Amino acid sequence: MAATSSRRAISPLMSVPGSLRLQTGVTIVRREGRTNRIWSLSLRLEPPVRNLPHPQARPVREFSTRRIDRAGRAPPRWAGPGQKDRDMAVAAQDFVAPFAGMEFAPRRFRLNAADEARMMRVCGSDPALFDHCIDPAALIPHAIRESVLNGLNANGMVNMLQRIEMQAPLRLDEEITVTGRVTEVIETARGPVNTTETFYHGQDGRPGFALRRVALMTDPDRKADPSLRGAGERPAPVVPDPAALRQVGRVTLTPADVKTYCLDTGNLIHVDPVVAANAGYRAPLIGGSHGVRYMTAAIWREGAPRSIVLDIRFRRPIFWDEGFDVRVADGDPRWSAICLARGPKVLAEIAISGWA
Repeated sequence: MAATSSRRAISPLMSVPGSLRLQTGVTIVRREGRTNRIWSLSLRLEPPVRNLPHPQARPVREFSTRRIDRAGRAPPRWAGPGQKDRDMAVAAQDFVAPFAGMEFAPRRFRLNAADEARMMRVCGSDPALFDHCIDPAALIPHAIRESVLNGLNANGMVNMLQRIEMQAPLRLDEEITVTGRVTEVIETARGPVNTTETFYHGQDGRPGFALRRVALMTDPDRKADPSLRGAGERPAPVVPDPAALRQVGRVTLTPADVKTYCLDTGNLIHVDPVVAANAGYRAPLIGGSHGVRYMTAAIWREGAPRSIVLDIRFRRPIFWDEGFDVRVADGDPRWSAICLARGPKVLAEIAISGWA
């Protein structure tokens, strides 16, 4: 018998002020011999979300099924690197185009302490350095994953600017509520540049972190045009001359370390040379959070803040096989800036303020 199939396309995410938002998933039914297969089915109900940075609504509830056959059998689940992001992509169903004003569904979660320990270990630190509270750098990839949960594609994303405002420490074992939104989408020569904001509150409702990210979206399936330059306006440098700063550390990366750090990534630009080459880079890049962790570890060794503002600039790609220095600008009484530098070139830098 010839195979037949039917497909119901995903409905758009609709929103009416003051109402529930409903998103249905994709249903694909194929007849193969005598077996009916349901490939995907999901239902997503969201409470109304108004410009919260503090969540007042319950988190989204999601229902989804894996592919099953009539006998109730399901294929084995992927268990390799990227499983978390693959799960989130399934939950979010088809990716959607971001738009200014797009709200993320509130959600409660706990960070994985074992994952945090693994990533800290790669970067030469450990949970005790942060008094078993969250390293602010940990929320950089988490905010990206939150975008994936809400239907945005993170594969090929390159972080350019990141602001982290820590209003109060949040513990690693604490239940956290996260909300977020897209505030701006602009077109540039190298692709769209998206600005998103993500807010994190402790289990008692206290504000913990507010993040703002500006990221270039490259297409991982297309080779970049080498003649194209520009991805929006570049802000003034925080560190004009890294040689004028004091060196407090030296890091030499290896592909093995980067793969260990990126064990659960869904952004293959960090681990796949082909994807990196298609985006116009000579080798895979470390993630934004990976580089920032070397700097937050240095800050916490100097004196653990109870509150701090980190304005992060990702100046140049950091490839998975190169080395760099960690340098700081001494201030009164605290450091005013920190950077990762390779010779005279700044790779990533942070303007530090509000250190208390």
